[in-house]
Amino acid sequence: MDVTLPHHVVEDILERLPVKTLRKFKCVCSTWRSTIDSQRFKDRHMIHGQLLEDPDILLLGRWDPPSLSKNASLMTLTFDSSTMPFSFKIQTIPGKANFYKVTQSCDGLVCIYDLENFMCVMNPATRWQRSIPQPVVIKKYLSFGSLINELPTLGFGKDNIRGIYKMVWLYKYYNLNHTTCELFCFATNTWKHIKIIPPCQILSSERPVYVDGLLYWFIHGNQERDTVMDILCFDLHTEIFSVMAYSPVGKTLHPLIEMSSLDNQLCVSVQTSTGLHIWLATNHLWKKAYIIHNPIGPGVQIWLMAPVTVLGKKKKKKTLLVYDSNMEATGLVLYDMTQSERTFANFCLSFKNRETPTAYFPSLITI
Repeated sequence: MDVTLPHHVVEDILERLPVKTLRKFKCVCSTWRSTIDSQRFKDRHMIHGQLLEDPDILLLGRWDPPSLSKNASLMTLTFDSSTMPFSFKIQTIPGKANFYKVTQSCDGLVCIYDLENFMCVMNPATRWQRSIPQPVVIKKYLSFGSLINELPTLGFGKDNIRGIYKMVWLYKYYNLNHTTCELFCFATNTWKHIKIIPPCQILSSERPVYVDGLLYWFIHGNQERDTVMDILCFDLHTEIFSVMAYSPVGKTLHPLIEMSSLDNQLCVSVQTSTGLHIWLATNHLWKKAYIIHNPIGPGVQIWLMAPVTVLGKKKKKKTLLVYDSNMEATGLVLYDMTQSERTFANFCLSFKNRETPTAYFPSLITI
């Protein structure tokens, strides 16, 4: 006797499967194809992964020696219950790795761009991508690079109210006292200027951080360019800037502080003589979540480490994945926070990472 499962049961099963499997299952029948291609299913599949699965890790870098490949490469790492990646895949990007940058991930998407003419939003899991028109800041940087005070990094995120993805540039000209903002809306495929910006100096060398509909930048004082003072916020729905009323930063030297997203919370890491102190914010209320004690000993400053993600959602033992830019190859270190043990995850010594690793949840999302 043939037994046919109700379609809603089939959907529940499908949304638990990895992206690679789902792409193959689209060939089973037209019903499965239309289900997997629907925006409702894509959203449910993404939410399931974010709640129950560990993220993959995306690295942007190059091969050493260059004879292995002269182009930039994206490496995706997938971790299992062990402390080493159990799989990885490589995507090649035409161009020099030194000039490429990658944004933080939003819904499994990242934006990859260089300082000349390449800019696209990409889904690393499906290899889908969409080209982005060149913003004014890049055109002016290529023509009058010396007039722009450091080419800034790009912010990428989503208006959670309307579900529209947006990108933001903040930059400043040497001869002007105010900061300029350009915003790209994926719904209209156009750039526009945001006119009202608080009078502040952003730390343009740091990657903006996206968390739950907001983009964040470090800002510093006019007379203290190497000192982080506060955090600037941009609401991607209202398109309004504000400064956080309180942050754990205080006055901290720039090389000793890092901002990131950890478990979908705003994270600030501060290096002290005793180790790395990691703060998390929920509704702009800060709590110290982790301390990684200095392995060299108190009183000795070491290179700043940036938290990337927390692994082990399916286990009781949680592991903190940290990026140490002073290390060779991928620069990844795993910390068992219950036993204060660390393990180096540099399994691929011929790959040289050029950017802070990006944690992302593989999805079927396209925009």
